[in-house]
Amino acid sequence: MTLQTIRLNLSDTLLQRLTDAADAAQQSLDEVLLQTIRAGLPPDLARVPERFRADLRLLNRLDDDLLRQVAGSQLDADKAAEYEALLAQNQNATLDESGQARLAALREQADLLMFRRAYALALLKWRGVSIPAAGLMQEVALLLYQKEKLTLSQASRLAGMSQLQFQFLLASRQIPVHYDVAEFEADLKTLREMGRL
Repeated sequence: MTLQTIRLNLSDTLLQRLTDAADAAQQSLDEVLLQTIRAGLPPDLARVPERFRADLRLLNRLDDDLLRQVAGSQLDADKAAEYEALLAQNQNATLDESGQARLAALREQADLLMFRRAYALALLKWRGVSIPAAGLMQEVALLLYQKEKLTLSQASRLAGMSQLQFQFLLASRQIPVHYDVAEFEADLKTLREMGRL
């Protein structure tokens, strides 16, 4: 990493605050300045797939009210129902080539929507708008669940909810539940261990 030198004009008061923070943390003034700058930057898009970044950068221009609308947006009901039906067909291996293409297109739309919602929440938080931490964790859990990175059980734990509550959240957002044989067998095992089967 190449380092660049810049010159900053700071008020005496701000310089004293930074110096006090450096002394308290037993760090150099440069280290404290870098940490302060990093913390003050908008959310980083480096880990977001390249194909979504331009769309997400546009959200930086929106005011807080519009960002709240983006954060609460959902896939329209018809597309959500079609997506759920195609996912079910795909799990049953009955989806033809055109269905697979449509599923891929809908998945791309759903992924973009989830990234937009998560980024809008991150921007609101960065701007100082109070966002309950539970709400952010729910958004992360929804995103990872929808991308099939987490199981229903894992996502509900991350969201801090019971599986039933998380399923209600999925339904309210029109996100289809994906539940495969492995999850079913794991649930059966858990029920046996609990003595309920």
